[in-house]
Amino acid sequence: MPDLQGDDPRYAETLDANFDGVTPENEMKWDTVEPQQGVFNFGPADTIVNYALQHGMSVHGHNLVWNQQLPTWLTSGTWSKDQLEQILQQHIEAEVTHFRGRVEEWDVINEPFNNDGTLQSNIWSNVIGPDYIPLALEWAHDADPTAKLFINDYNIDWAGPKEEAMLALAAQLKSEGVPLDGIGMEEHLSLNWAPSLAQLEQAMQSYAALGLDVEVTEADVDTTGYSGAAAQSQQAEIFGRLATACRAESACIRFSVWGVSDAVSWLGSAAAALPFDQNYQAKPAWAAILAGLDEPQSALQEGSTGEP
Repeated sequence: MPDLQGDDPRYAETLDANFDGVTPENEMKWDTVEPQQGVFNFGPADTIVNYALQHGMSVHGHNLVWNQQLPTWLTSGTWSKDQLEQILQQHIEAEVTHFRGRVEEWDVINEPFNNDGTLQSNIWSNVIGPDYIPLALEWAHDADPTAKLFINDYNIDWAGPKEEAMLALAAQLKSEGVPLDGIGMEEHLSLNWAPSLAQLEQAMQSYAALGLDVEVTEADVDTTGYSGAAAQSQQAEIFGRLATACRAESACIRFSVWGVSDAVSWLGSAAAALPFDQNYQAKPAWAAILAGLDEPQSALQEGSTGEP
């Protein structure tokens, strides 16, 4: 998390003053954690986790299984099903065990579906098959039975094939006794595209009906092509909509924005996608989030800089 240790003290100051949890953006992903087979590098993630705990913040681990940011040794290998299962199990067990008792939640599976509701074609599904999902959840649970385990994805916040697929998968996993605790609704939005309040509420209620927690994750609202007070007002309304939906659903336990300020957004500062501007000043979006959550202090978390 270079920005925590960088030259601009406003990063840490804004984080400490306004957030009560963190989500590493890149430091827990496979290419950082296991750059060589069986050789683990937890240093960057340890820096974030230790900082968070020293400042009274919770940590949401992100992520254990994804189809991106994988090391070359993994993607270029020719693996049998048994070999890849062993590699996956060892990676999950090593990472979750390392942070056991310090990381209270994990995105075990990240972005498993295509927008048409089919399972993404990737190294995990192609070699192991759909069972990679319950296997990963079981291995993560075995490594830390106290941690909450999530599946995280985007475009699952409105009625459509992807939401239907997520609901079907979650229902199946729950019926089979697989340790799944919640769904992360990934909210990389823009002024041109954002779900309505009714859509958000319906989605959250559907996941909650399965006995699952829900979290708003990775929230940002891209304003590229727009500027001025009108754009900030529209952005604030969208952020407020997300917060209002979360506050209304008791199963929604966490609200996360993807970065501390526009200065460190993965979208670039010109997108002005976050509730604090390049100078770490609160924008109308921040007040809208707090009003939607109806909290004197935020219930937010942040992600470090870089790609999500």
